[in-house]
Amino acid sequence: MHSPSSMKAGVVANYAGQFMPVVLGIVFTPVYIHFLGIESYGLIGFYITLQGSLAVLEMGLKSACVRELSYFSAKGKKGALAMRNTLRSLEVLYWLAALLIGILLVSSSSWISRNWLNTSVLSTDQLENVLFVIAWVIALRWPTGLYQGALTGLQRQLLLNGLLVMFSIMNWLGSVLVLWLIQADIIHFFLWQSIVSVISSLVFAIAAWASMPKAKARPAFSLQRLKEILPFVAGTGSNAVLGTILLQADKLIVSALFPLKIMGYYMLASLMAGVVAMMVGPVNNVVYPRLSQMIGAGTSEAELATFYRLASQLASAFAIPVGLILAIFSQEVLFAYTGDIEVASAASVILSILALAKMLHAEVIIPYSLQLASGWLRFSVYVNIGSVLWIVPAVYFLGMHFGPEGAAFAWLLVTCGYVLLGLPVMHRHLHVGKWKHWFFSALFLPTLILSSFLLSVRFLMDHLLAIENRWQILMMLGSLGVITFLLTFMMMPELRQLLQGMRKETKDIK
Repeated sequence: MHSPSSMKAGVVANYAGQFMPVVLGIVFTPVYIHFLGIESYGLIGFYITLQGSLAVLEMGLKSACVRELSYFSAKGKKGALAMRNTLRSLEVLYWLAALLIGILLVSSSSWISRNWLNTSVLSTDQLENVLFVIAWVIALRWPTGLYQGALTGLQRQLLLNGLLVMFSIMNWLGSVLVLWLIQADIIHFFLWQSIVSVISSLVFAIAAWASMPKAKARPAFSLQRLKEILPFVAGTGSNAVLGTILLQADKLIVSALFPLKIMGYYMLASLMAGVVAMMVGPVNNVVYPRLSQMIGAGTSEAELATFYRLASQLASAFAIPVGLILAIFSQEVLFAYTGDIEVASAASVILSILALAKMLHAEVIIPYSLQLASGWLRFSVYVNIGSVLWIVPAVYFLGMHFGPEGAAFAWLLVTCGYVLLGLPVMHRHLHVGKWKHWFFSALFLPTLILSSFLLSVRFLMDHLLAIENRWQILMMLGSLGVITFLLTFMMMPELRQLLQGMRKETKDIK
């Protein structure tokens, strides 16, 4: 077993790596809008959505890389060659996929510029040129996912997140400098992105291979290795396709149903709600390889169940406070961010719904990682198939009748189904304790107490306090975040034990 302090170090490193892009994105998004205008900024939103949609081509290879390297790392020197052959084999597939992505996007750029996107700022030819650059930005950045997965599987959290921080600064701050000092237009923005894509792919590749254990033979492409991980890739690949449809369908349908201004509100709300999932991502980056390693080492069911409960509660401690604050104080959050009361008012209900949906979705991340680590993928494929069959018509129907708020509500219903219908089956099958106990301790109790507290604060603000200054609102939201975070830790016994273990180890070191 790994010590609580080592788990703490990994979580802290992952939060640094994943929150830097979020923080920089929040800081610089208004700057991008200032330099480019809202319509050109819409192209950046389209690029992000397109990049997310093309995640289907990843087909679970990154998850397979994490799982395989974690599994063989538990075998010491005996697993070194298998680890190196796994990375080389997946590397070949990734670079071939990157080339395919670039060719497909370039060949379709003319059709997209004439039939999908509607812009009054750029001519059709200018838009096609921008899409050409976007195609190769996405293609060149594609292989970094594999190398990040390799570093995660090798549990090189500090190195991985140090590189993520460095390239986040290059990406966001560098783009602002290009727009400010060279030329404030969208083509120069994406040209800089392409430069960062090339450098990041090369640096991550070097870092991943330098971190691999040494072996007597050179790494080689191995069809046998690919055949061995094919069942896992097939399961996670199916889930990757279905998961991408689930995550992107609402945005794509909303972009087709509503004007660009409404799409802007929806994308802004989706961006802010995405912070909830980002809170759990760093925890999962530590938990998933540990689960794979524990299962590979034959850890007892009782010990595995204890670690799973701890991981679930840790994820809840980060997701629930943020999700509820975004949902209950959505208008204040948006106003503090944009400074535009009209935008805050228009997007607030959408943000409230999406924040709750993302909170519930975050609760499923650790259970899904347990399914991946256990190799039990069929159930999640069935769940996602049912979700896709629901989400596409539901977003269209509810969006047509109730606007973008209806489209967001369709996604909330999906996440409710995950928690209330899917997780009970998973808990029974994998023998990690009763679902009712998990539901009460990790979700229901902290949500009930925190929502009661936050709604009381909401009532006081509406009837007794008049806070209109952006900085005062920001300070209030930050204070609520700290208070709710501490309250959540106090409600979860396993997390209190974790903190006590950390304090004991600190005293022992001293």
